[in-house]
Amino acid sequence: MTDKKFEARYLALTLWAADAEARGFRVPCPGDLASIARAKTVDVPGVDADLVGAWPKAIKEVMNQVAFNIAEPHRQLGPELDEPETDAGRKPATESRSDPSPVVGPGAPAAPEAQPRTPEARVLEALKAWRDGETANGRSFISNLKESHLHQVANSGVTTAEDIRRMLPPAAGRFADEVADVVGEPDPGASPSVPAVEVPVPTGPKGTVPAEPKSVPAAEPPVRQPAPAEAGRAPAEPIDPKSFAQFEYGPSTLNPVALTIRRDGDGARQYSWPHSGSDQPIKIYRVISSDDHPPYSPDRADLVCVAHSDSAVDGRPLGAAVRHLQVWLNEGPSIEAAVAAQPTLHAQGAFVGEVLGVNVTEDEGRIIGQWSALPGTRSVQVFRIPIEKAATAGGDPQYRILAESDNLGGFVDARAERGSHYLYQVYAEAVVDGVARLSSPANSSLKVSAVLEPVSDLEIRLSSDPDIPYFELEWSAPAGGTVSIYRTELPPTSGIELEALSADSLVINGLTDESRLSHPIALSQGRASMVSVPWPSGWTRAYFTPVTLLDGMALVGGTTFKSRREKVRNPKILERVNSQILTFDWPAGAASVLVYRGQTGDRPGAGAGRRSTGNHPGGLPAAWGIAFP
Repeated sequence: MTDKKFEARYLALTLWAADAEARGFRVPCPGDLASIARAKTVDVPGVDADLVGAWPKAIKEVMNQVAFNIAEPHRQLGPELDEPETDAGRKPATESRSDPSPVVGPGAPAAPEAQPRTPEARVLEALKAWRDGETANGRSFISNLKESHLHQVANSGVTTAEDIRRMLPPAAGRFADEVADVVGEPDPGASPSVPAVEVPVPTGPKGTVPAEPKSVPAAEPPVRQPAPAEAGRAPAEPIDPKSFAQFEYGPSTLNPVALTIRRDGDGARQYSWPHSGSDQPIKIYRVISSDDHPPYSPDRADLVCVAHSDSAVDGRPLGAAVRHLQVWLNEGPSIEAAVAAQPTLHAQGAFVGEVLGVNVTEDEGRIIGQWSALPGTRSVQVFRIPIEKAATAGGDPQYRILAESDNLGGFVDARAERGSHYLYQVYAEAVVDGVARLSSPANSSLKVSAVLEPVSDLEIRLSSDPDIPYFELEWSAPAGGTVSIYRTELPPTSGIELEALSADSLVINGLTDESRLSHPIALSQGRASMVSVPWPSGWTRAYFTPVTLLDGMALVGGTTFKSRREKVRNPKILERVNSQILTFDWPAGAASVLVYRGQTGDRPGAGAGRRSTGNHPGGLPAAWGIAFP
């Protein structure tokens, strides 16, 4: 079951981080925020301790606001929490702020031309200056008007207090009237009525600089028509979204082009589209979206932005699995004509949102994944990719796991190999226009812990062919690591199997590289086998020792041996006065020899008795069936 409280905490922390980042600060990444939201504390292992340590009070306060069901908890923080507590949360300066005095005189380089400010930049600067002044005057609750709100107002183009109040949260909407006054102020850098004509500066004799150039007003500025090369240029003032002509649902002969959608490193979406090929000089693009269904009118959807270029950025969180996007074009010979014209659908597209708060961990060899899927997600596809193939095998169907489950809340992978390193990829799947589509992947790499297990059931079978003897070996394959089999003429050091040891120390314990078998190992249903292992020439005994190897460590299993039984050769009976002595050549490698006494014609081993005589070869009286050493 999805943890609703976790979703609320994670969403609030994500929105808080977006606000702080918009103000120019560094914040924890989404993965760290998900871990904090799940643990409900900033003391979480594995997160970026420096960045989390820069915001502990702010993060705790956001989660406290969520716990008390406060509306928009990320916007209810006090001004003392607007900045990080350590320098880790501040972005380093990339360029000098020094402003040396200009060099004036002969040979002085020409001053660079000042870049014209965009209307959005002018509005943003004016809003920042007004808010900073109110803060310096001790204005209460002015900190509720965050810098992200100022960016939102400046980029939207709205100018009325009613529209500004509607786009801001209640805590910031109380300042809508004052914000509207600031937005409506004329640009102090330009004359509102008569444009200025700059007088060219002549060069004085010998490179001297004449008096400061002056600007004089033009008596009657000519009416300047926009050149074709200026198509799509921004108007002098932001355009009020409400000023566009209402869409009348008329027929269209144009086919919308495909919208290009790309996800950047911060998780925001970047949209781009080709420019209109018409000959109209003014082109205005309205980017709209809907998380429920494709928009049917530019007036009945969420406005992303009003753009005069061919791109836009959207950092808003998704409310459903699919976000539908459209770009509507207004064009004409002038700004007024373009705004009054009927819009046409210029571009459209859609994308599937990723699952939120992906967290992949291990519990005793089982890999557990957790996340929150957006409403409308049909299923979540999970891929387990060996890390050495991750660069080229992303989304490869052969690495998909748990395909029989929808995995909407997470997964449990019990088949990951111990000691292996994997990249887990998670794709949300949703239906877009009747076709199943996938989101961008959420990636998480993890190395499964290694546990050494010994081989304790090594079985050895010796072939029945006395002329060409060979072995067949079989054992149960351990869950992790690789198994090597060592064949030695003498047993390894006693007690070597009691604990794990370094793989390098096998040599000093009698298990050398030369004694390791290089025969191929076959696996079938959890059992490993090795066949056609020969008996070394001249050996009477062979010891087989299995060793499990993993990450430079070795665990030795039980040693098993086999011996070859040769026939007794040159048996002779020596007659004595009161006894008979049996002599023979002692078989090499034999531990004992059994001698049986019986009647002529009896089968071997059917005698009345036998006796062991130790390990020394030689002859014994034949009165009893005895065992020679």
